[in-house]
Amino acid sequence: MKIGELAQRLNITASRIRFYEKRGLLSPDRRWDNGYRDYSPEDVDFLKMVLTAQNLGFSLREIGEMAGDFRKEGHCCKETLSRLKAKRAEIANRISNMRELEKKLDTMIANYEGQSGDVISAIGQAGALEAV
Repeated sequence: MKIGELAQRLNITASRIRFYEKRGLLSPDRRWDNGYRDYSPEDVDFLKMVLTAQNLGFSLREIGEMAGDFRKEGHCCKETLSRLKAKRAEIANRISNMRELEKKLDTMIANYEGQSGDVISAIGQAGALEAV
């Protein structure tokens, strides 16, 4: 299939597919004499995995490290499982940090409303300057 059809199937742009090629994540099965790329149905599945991994927060570097496992049907190696668990822990940590920021903002808002507009006092009472 040509790059336009692949892009349409995945609802992404052809330039994004070319970007993945430049990064070494994807290589068309072959090129026609006219230079058109020819992609396989397996490339569709592989790019779905790449897009899913990106949506889960994996960088292209991390995806590249797992690319071989993505292409092995029904195969999950220990390294990939370890990466998935590490990404989950990283996201849980970010969520925890965001909850702490949310609490500080709630305190700042409450203090600000109670101080008749004295934002410096509200920030200080919330401990927001400690994070800076």
